Amino acid sequence: MSVFTKLSNRELVNKSVTMFITILLSLTVILILTIIKKLNLLGIANADSVTEVPGSLLFFGHLFYLGRRPEEVLMKWPKTYGKMFLVNL
Repeated sequence: MSVFTKLSNRELVNKSVTMFITILLSLTVILILTIIKKLNLLGIANADSVTEVPGSLLFFGHLFYLGRRPEEVLMKWPKTYGKMFLVNL
């Protein structure tokens, strides 16, 4: 027995319209997000454009390169590697 057999015609139309509007809004949001991503409207860099700092050690990453004053090292690295860079810790 179907769930819809217990519903009146008016209730069935209301549920159908609600379902249609929900699906339409979802597809619209997906379309807008896809357009934003393709056009890079938010200015977010791709993962390919991020430079990885060389010399990462297994298990420790760049921990030993940071030394006792990591803020000084991290302030110098953007001059060498750009505004966005990848550090492993």
